[in-house]
Amino acid sequence: MIDFNNFEDKLKEKRETTQTTAQADSAEIVFEEVMVARDEGKPSAASTSQANNIFSVLVVLLALIAPIPLGGARPVPQMMLAIAAVVLCTLQMLVIYQIDPKRKPPITQHPLIAIAGALFVIGLLLQFLPIGREIGLQDGSIIETAKLTLAGGPSLQGIIRWCSYALVFIVALGVAENINRVERIMSWIFYGILVHAVFALITFSFLGDSFLWGEKTYYLGYATGTFVNRNTFATFIGMGIITGIAVTIKKFNDPQMRRPGGSKGITPRHIEATMRLCMLALMAGTLLATQSRAGMAATVVGGVVTLLLMNKKAGVKMRKTVLWLVGVGAVLGAVFLFSFGQGMIERAIFTAGDSESRIELYRQTLAMIAAHPLLGYGFDNYQIAFELFHQPDLNTTLIWDRAHNTYLALWSEAGVILGSIPPVIVAMAFVSSFAAWKRREHGFIGPAVACGVIVQAALHSLVDFSFEFPGVNFVFVIILALGVANFRRKSA
Repeated sequence: MIDFNNFEDKLKEKRETTQTTAQADSAEIVFEEVMVARDEGKPSAASTSQANNIFSVLVVLLALIAPIPLGGARPVPQMMLAIAAVVLCTLQMLVIYQIDPKRKPPITQHPLIAIAGALFVIGLLLQFLPIGREIGLQDGSIIETAKLTLAGGPSLQGIIRWCSYALVFIVALGVAENINRVERIMSWIFYGILVHAVFALITFSFLGDSFLWGEKTYYLGYATGTFVNRNTFATFIGMGIITGIAVTIKKFNDPQMRRPGGSKGITPRHIEATMRLCMLALMAGTLLATQSRAGMAATVVGGVVTLLLMNKKAGVKMRKTVLWLVGVGAVLGAVFLFSFGQGMIERAIFTAGDSESRIELYRQTLAMIAAHPLLGYGFDNYQIAFELFHQPDLNTTLIWDRAHNTYLALWSEAGVILGSIPPVIVAMAFVSSFAAWKRREHGFIGPAVACGVIVQAALHSLVDFSFEFPGVNFVFVIILALGVANFRRKSA
């Protein structure tokens, strides 16, 4: 039999025990309010990327503006461009440091290039040491100098110009750590040089071969754009063509989504790629209008290199690539003969005479180098030094202010050892770019363009001085940076 009275007493006792335990537990649990502050000083990848997006626009804009004031070939524009490069590089360093103080500058990833560039500038500065020397001339006379350089003004200007190239390279290297940004910069360079080409054709064909800065007195009958020299302009347009080849091929080879039952014919991608081909044809026409033999030859070789590298990564068969080259060459050849055949034939007739003068210029320049191979005569002092060795075998009514060979110019001005550093830097950039192209499955457009443009520069510099001015070199060093840059993230 169940005793309900006893049961109720036990239930009441159990309830009291439970309440007591709950009160004890509630006394032990203490909720503390903690203020969580936002860590605004923490490095933000998004902020860094946004800043570099802005600097990528600014550095490309600077490079495309550089050719407007006479191709950047005059002292005042060179100084203004150098100041702009200093401001841009300083701003980039300060902004990136503010966002992420622990972020290492990308130039530290390329120590050999950085050390070589620093040694070149230091070596040029040593030419200002108050160390006099005697320069023996071929006629036996001797000239005494107060410094290692014949004239300090031109040397200082040349040093500032080369430092501006280094600063633009550093800025471009900093913004080239993202695959999508690299591809955008390549497109901007292509379209920017296209604008220069269109402007040149308008002033050449429709405005009576006029010049932006006044009456045109040099290279009448040749397209020069905003440049003074048609060969330099041809080099600039050639870099745009090589870049355009890469971005056009990429557009053709980009993967695209297929829709069930969708059209397998012409797509928006094909339309855009075809439009880029038309733009390339327009730029090629501008190049032909310069009638620069070396400019066209160097562009063709550099363009073929980039074309082969792009198609190789895309899996295009060599036979198809060769057919494309033959077809494009035939079309351009026909356009060239129809439009500029007469002028080119006339130039070909006088090629022998031009070659003899150029060879004699090289011979006398080599004699000048052999007289003082280690120290040279001072950076940007070629014109002054050459007059000391100018012989009657070369036209004495002309002022030979350029060696028409960048390698000889460097060796004569800075000495054989120091003057070889810039070509070595470019060679290191080529090796680094080719290695990057070889190991990458994505994002290889930068290295492919860099390799093609370096080949173009190496060839054209044998017979011309195009790569001695900011109007060409700013774009050149940006492309080099895009070729050697390392990505921070792997692209899926």
